[in-house]
Amino acid sequence: MSPELLKQTKRILVVGCSGSGKSTLTRHLENIFDLPAIHMDIHFWNSGWVETPANVWREKVEGLVDQPRWIMDGTFANSFDLRMPRAEAIVILDFPPLLCLWRAFFRVLKYKKSDHRPDMAEGCHERMDWEFYKYILTYRRIVYPKILSALNEYRCEEKAIFLKGQRQVDQFLKQLENIYG
Repeated sequence: MSPELLKQTKRILVVGCSGSGKSTLTRHLENIFDLPAIHMDIHFWNSGWVETPANVWREKVEGLVDQPRWIMDGTFANSFDLRMPRAEAIVILDFPPLLCLWRAFFRVLKYKKSDHRPDMAEGCHERMDWEFYKYILTYRRIVYPKILSALNEYRCEEKAIFLKGQRQVDQFLKQLENIYG
C-alpha cells in the first residue's frame, strides 16, 4: 500500500517487536490522520503485569475492532484473525533485535520512576525481565513468521507496509507529512 492511499483508511494496525517504536509511530499517525489510538497493551495487561484471560481478551478485541475508526498498536498474534481482516492498512515494523533490545532497556530507564508509560496499563511498571528480553531476541524467529503467515492467511498482503529500520520510518512519516501536511 502506498502512503498516498493511507488517508482514505479508517483503520490502521501497527505491529512489530517490543522496542521497535509501535506506540511512537502510532502517536505520529494519530496526529496526521486524526484517528483515535488504541494501545493494545492497555487492554491486555492488568495491574502487576497480569494477563487478561483468553476468553475475556477475545471479547475485548472484538469490541475494539468494531469501532469505526482506529490506529491500533500491538502485535498480539493470537488476535490477528480479528484485527487483520478489519484493518485497512497494516504497518509492520521490522527492526534488528539488538536495536529493539537496546530501546526496551532505555525505555525501562526512562519510565522507571513513573507509575506507568502512557501506552501501558496502570500498575504495569517498566521492568528488566529475562522473559521479556528473550521474547525480543527470539521475535524474528518465532513471532515475525506468524505475522507473515497471518498476512497470507487473511489475504492482507496488499494492505501491508513494511518499514525496516528507523530511517525508513522517518522517511515514511516525512512522506505522509508532505502529502497530508
